[in-house]
Amino acid sequence: MLSLSQRLTTVLFAILFGAHGLITPVFAQNQTTATHHHTQDGDNSPQVPLLGYQHQALNGSNNARSSDGTLQHLTGKPTLMMFFEPGCSWCVKQGKALNQLLASCHGQLQAVALGTGADRATLKKTWWQMQLDFPGYQVGREMMQQLGELPATPITLIADQQGQLSGYLRGYVKLSTLKPLLQQRLGLDCNADTLSAKRL
Repeated sequence: MLSLSQRLTTVLFAILFGAHGLITPVFAQNQTTATHHHTQDGDNSPQVPLLGYQHQALNGSNNARSSDGTLQHLTGKPTLMMFFEPGCSWCVKQGKALNQLLASCHGQLQAVALGTGADRATLKKTWWQMQLDFPGYQVGREMMQQLGELPATPITLIADQQGQLSGYLRGYVKLSTLKPLLQQRLGLDCNADTLSAKRL
């Protein structure tokens, strides 16, 4: 039986390098973005717990709910884990889309932003400038050792109610694509109209 590290490495290798068989693309490439920012949803992933890794909160209050620095307190609802880095304009757009998604899901879904590629102070400033409605963390060293160098951001991992890897989103995914994806994958009904939302 594969260890947790081996299973996560296998899944993330498929995410980053497009291995076939393990990961089945569901959504077509987003033609409005650059090739390396294409939209892809991963399916049929092995069971990999995502919420047990240690992370450092980017604002003092975020980590108060998790004394050990993990995200285990998020167990119970599906969670989107969006990786971002400074200077990533697509991350800003994805963050705005997730803000609107959370508002229309009415508490059925939660999200966290995981910063990489810079020190904590820089990531904290970037997270603040993105004006996200969900907490930010500097991604932990152990998780990054499993991930390796990300080819591009944003990359969003989808964790189910138990914190297991359910799939992933590679590149910017617009709001109108996110809603049916999550309804199909997790059974969420996030179709309430947001009249003030701008088209993303």
